[in-house]
This record gives sequence, C-alpha cells and structure tokens, in this order.
Amino acid sequence: MEKGAEAAEALNVTEIFYNRVADHIRNQPDAARSHAFDKQRMDELIQALDGWDDLDAQERSRRNKEIGNNRAYKMCKKFCVLDIAGERALVDLVHPPGNGPPVPPPISDAVKVCCIEDWFTCIKEVHDACGHIKSRTLEKKMQDKYTRVPRWALELYVDLCPVCVSALPRKVNTAGSQPIVTKGFQRRGQIDLIQSMPDGDYKFLLNYQDHNIWSKFGLISIK
Repeated sequence: MEKGAEAAEALNVTEIFYNRVADHIRNQPDAARSHAFDKQRMDELIQALDGWDDLDAQERSRRNKEIGNNRAYKMCKKFCVLDIAGERALVDLVHPPGNGPPVPPPISDAVKVCCIEDWFTCIKEVHDACGHIKSRTLEKKMQDKYTRVPRWALELYVDLCPVCVSALPRKVNTAGSQPIVTKGFQRRGQIDLIQSMPDGDYKFLLNYQDHNIWSKFGLISIK
C-alpha cells in the first residue's frame, strides 16, 4: 500500500472512531460522561492545579472560582501537574503505603490523563507497540501510561484496527450443498435429476447420493 493510501485509510479510521465515540458518549448517563475529560476541561484543570502545593489560600480560592463547582479543591486530591517531555501534563496522584495523603509520582511512573481528543493517538501508540493485543490486555497496558480511557473506547479501536480486522478468521465458503452425514444405509439420501442428451428413450440422468458415512454416487439413465 502506498503512503498516500495508508494516510487516507488512517484518516478514515480516525473519523469513524470519533463518530462512534460521540454516539456512545451521547447515550451515556451524566455520571459516566464526567469520567472522560475533553481537552478544554483538561486544560482548565492543568491551569488551575499547576503549582498547587506552592499556592497560598487566596490564590487557590481564586483559581477554584475560575473553573467553578469547587472542582479545583476536589481535583487536587486526585491529580497534579508535572512536566513530562517538555509539556505540562495532568497526572494521577499515587497513594503511599499506609493512610497518608496521595502524593505526586516520580516522572518515570507518571500516569497521564488522556483527553478524548487524544484517545485515538494514545491507544494506537500502545496497541501498535504491544503487537496489536486485544482490548482486555490492551486495557492493562494502557493503565501503565494513561488514565481516563474507558474499555469501550479500546474495544472500538480494536474493532477498527486494519491489522486486527485483516487477521480475523473468516468462514470458508463452500460451493454447492453439503450432505448431512448419517449412520446407516438409505436413512437419508439426495437425488438430482439431470437432463441429458437423449439416448433412445432415455432423456435424463438420475444422480443419487446416500448420506451415510460411506457416501457413494451413482448415475442411472431414466426415461
């Protein structure tokens, strides 16, 4: 496949993926929708939580009011902002042993929040790197790098992946009717009447096949 055709196919798969994602989210209850972050929501949280631990109470209050619904105070207990590969990223806090409060993880162990707009790219990255694994295994691998990507989105991607689709087993089409095999002579048979060139008074050929395990064919000329 040429590069132009590959790019067109990838663009088509991406479009279909996000159309199906939009349909799925549209039919979800509000509680399920809130689990997924779109880019606007994630950027708001990054702006609000960036350097949160170093802020005084007044600045925290100001940022919290900017995004509304006390989201900054709620989300600071779940997420923090770290510099990963030169970008400010929203990552999960980790729970230390014991009952201590969650803390920022080491950069090497950081699990980034993946917004909806980045789902396709992030899923493709892990899926391709791991050899086109199925959705359940893919979910475990994704959890090592990204969060807020639901399993149904992984299943949508795997169903659309050209490599995975081409590897699916396909039923082999067999021409003609297949006999129902039975045990016992003359319990079930198949008769085909074939019109042939006349041979005196005989104008047809009768083909009979017995459907027992020792099936045999026979041709008989009939009038």
